[in-house]
Amino acid sequence: MENNLKLCMGCMCHKEYSGPCEICGYIDNTAYLPSYLAPKTVLFNRYIIGRMLSHNGDGAVYIAYDTEHNKAVEIKEYMPDLLCTRKKGENTITVNSDALPLYKSYLSEFADLYKTLMNNNETESVQKIYGIFSENNTGYVVMERLTGVPLSEYLKSFGGIMNWESVREIFPPLFTALNILHSCGIVHRGLSPKSIFIDERGKLKLTAFGISAARTADSSLNQELYEGYAAPEQYSLSERQGAWTDIYGICAVLYRVLTGTEPQAADARVRDDSMAEPFLVNKSIPQNVSRTITMGLSLEQTQRIQNINLLVGKLFEQPKETEDMGGPVRPVVPLVDPASVPSRARSSAPARKPAQNGKKNTPKNKNKQKKKEKSNVGTIVGVSVFLAIVTGFIIAIAYFSKHAADFPVNTTTTTIATTTPPETTPPITTSPPVTTTTADPADTAEKIVLPNFVDYFYSSLESRYSMLVFVPSYEYNADYAAGIVFEQEIPEGTVVTGGTEIKLKVSKGPESVALPDYVGKKLIDYTEELGKLGIKYDTEPEETSEFKGGYVVRCDKEVGDKIMISEDESVIVYYAVPPTTTEKEEEPEEEEAPQDTPSLPVTDNENAPEADSNNNSGTENNTIRR
Repeated sequence: MENNLKLCMGCMCHKEYSGPCEICGYIDNTAYLPSYLAPKTVLFNRYIIGRMLSHNGDGAVYIAYDTEHNKAVEIKEYMPDLLCTRKKGENTITVNSDALPLYKSYLSEFADLYKTLMNNNETESVQKIYGIFSENNTGYVVMERLTGVPLSEYLKSFGGIMNWESVREIFPPLFTALNILHSCGIVHRGLSPKSIFIDERGKLKLTAFGISAARTADSSLNQELYEGYAAPEQYSLSERQGAWTDIYGICAVLYRVLTGTEPQAADARVRDDSMAEPFLVNKSIPQNVSRTITMGLSLEQTQRIQNINLLVGKLFEQPKETEDMGGPVRPVVPLVDPASVPSRARSSAPARKPAQNGKKNTPKNKNKQKKKEKSNVGTIVGVSVFLAIVTGFIIAIAYFSKHAADFPVNTTTTTIATTTPPETTPPITTSPPVTTTTADPADTAEKIVLPNFVDYFYSSLESRYSMLVFVPSYEYNADYAAGIVFEQEIPEGTVVTGGTEIKLKVSKGPESVALPDYVGKKLIDYTEELGKLGIKYDTEPEETSEFKGGYVVRCDKEVGDKIMISEDESVIVYYAVPPTTTEKEEEPEEEEAPQDTPSLPVTDNENAPEADSNNNSGTENNTIRR
């Protein structure tokens, strides 16, 4: 593609003049991080890359220009910086040789995530995905160019806080979007005022999706955890994550919006929970809303609200007329458009007709009529919820009909012929399907069309497919990272019933790995590296003055030697400690003196003249005080 367009690389507006952009202030030739794409790079012979907008553990987002549709877009590049590198001025990514299995596995999850999102483009509250393609030995996602501002910036126009009436007007579509995503098996894990945008129409839009490892502490990627909004289970690799993880995140967002204060970080709460209930911070928050947010922020997964439907039902509960906020409550607003929120429904209701058949409008009759009207609203809302859930369910079945293909990768340049799906009617390519139930009355057992489990972490399958019984067997496999499924007994596409045993082969990693270099590394860093590779080790101190204390001196095996993980072969790591001096051991002999002169200073000169017991002044200048 010949690039004759004159564009600002900061905002992608047309720019015919030199100097700073009059719209965004971007200056040509602004420095950029060499590990990422340079401005004016052309991808897929179609997209002109501009400045980088953000980057995290799994990749980077750039502003870009689509030359076919003549509009600005955003492009996300899969670029896990701990697993791969890029030389300055080059486009192709080089994968670290020892990280290839992980790189491929995460790339598969990356592709699966965005293909599923692409098939949900009808959801206005989620940033639209226009296409996915591979190039430069990695994958790219073409996304809608966001307009508006993050919710965190929008709050500033309200003095940092919003009232419940404003929140209930704009949040229901976002709840509906989350409900649909969860039904597709997508967990965001990064809900916060920074990842939720509000556009010029006042509509909320969910952005900043990422793979699970990028939003979980202690993973093999640089994690991006939004402090105060990340759930407790995101701080541990051993904890299960699911829809309840996003429940914590969205309740933390509501806490921030309604109280004007940041919620206490979950890892700090585990040690000392000092976060006040929302109602105690802002007395104008309805008590049932405050209680619901508190339940959603429970540190214990089992005590937390488990899904969006339950959350919304509790948030929009209304107290009965004869009871206070502490009494029984009635759900009136499920997952529907904000137009059906009770306050709007009541304001648009027709005026009450005069009493018929000679009956007076007594207070008793008025109460009956009022209850009848509320009952009608509840009925309409209930039908709307049912239709919304059924629609989402049908959509989920449609785009979970087959498994998304992986991007091929290797450690060198890869040329792949790829086409970008049309923006208006993207093809149905999917991630592993969720469960469906048959409509056959003769067989009410739950039916599941098996997806392809290969290339997925086994630990994530148990929570996503709880209706199946997995039977894993662990084997060494050099092509797959530890914990990743590489074979399944029942093939993809087979229809099985709930409770079926699915035998899987899970990788224990390679049988042997090369001993990494230790030069210039601290003992704590080197042993951590060995642990990640699965290499067992012992440590031994070694006295030396040639290395700093605590640094690795040597190993009992050479760098690059194959260590047999399968045979529990271990390595001895020798680390530097300062040499012990013998000077103090010899000191008692040097300090020996005649008993009648115990205070005589010790001399370092063996030929020094012996001091006169009656006159110490003659020897004072020849001694070295200890």
